[in-house]
Amino acid sequence: MIVTVPSGEAELAADLLWMRGAAAIEEQPAADGTRLLAGFEAAATGEQGRGALDQAGWPDAEVHAVIDDGGDAWRAFAQPERAGSWWVVPPWVDASVQLDDPRLIWIDPGRSFGSGSHATTRLVLEHLDRLPIANRRVLDVGCGSGVLSIAAARLGAQHVRAIDVDPEAIAATAANAAGNGVDAVVSPSTTPLDVVVGNGERFDVVMANVLAPVIIELARELVGALAPGGTLVVSGLLAERWAATAASLAPLQVVHVREQDGWAALELR
Repeated sequence: MIVTVPSGEAELAADLLWMRGAAAIEEQPAADGTRLLAGFEAAATGEQGRGALDQAGWPDAEVHAVIDDGGDAWRAFAQPERAGSWWVVPPWVDASVQLDDPRLIWIDPGRSFGSGSHATTRLVLEHLDRLPIANRRVLDVGCGSGVLSIAAARLGAQHVRAIDVDPEAIAATAANAAGNGVDAVVSPSTTPLDVVVGNGERFDVVMANVLAPVIIELARELVGALAPGGTLVVSGLLAERWAATAASLAPLQVVHVREQDGWAALELR
């Protein structure tokens, strides 16, 4: 299903689709608001989702039959996404830009989460632009398709440790790091965060683009992974509810907050 709604209403529309059985939803910026791409396992539930949107005041949803296994139909609608000073580009899309552009990241998420289009990812990229990354050690917790890891490598990181619980994410990150020429810097693995910290590894910058409950659950390890004077960037937080998550990361203090489309990303030291 594809529907475009005002950006301020995207979260409400997405919640409605989740309640009607959506298996996955991606948000993309559009000229007239936010485009939602929602996948349903059956045509009937997709039609129910469209009916619910219609009743709620969003009558223009389009339902398209998926002609593959449900994992790749979205590729026909993929497009380059602006993220701060970066462009995140699917490899099969003509971006009309040069491959060696330092602000260009080629991303094929494969079966993992992370096309670079979501506001939570864009917010972290904006934070990275203002941080001293060159020659630093970086940890990407919940790396997904590797967008953030690749950006850190492009900014001159000495080493980027990329971890995720999903083996598909590790495969995607490894492939994308190679495709962007930074596989010598980015090291993806399914090593749990507590093991990384327990092994004594420490990082100058730690970033975690996950949801608030996961950040709270991992708070002790996220803080423990920082080297002295290090910076933690967390995203995936609702803009009006981030204070409780920040409190769980004490003694770190929030030094900068960025918000976009109802989401917030925090920089803590």
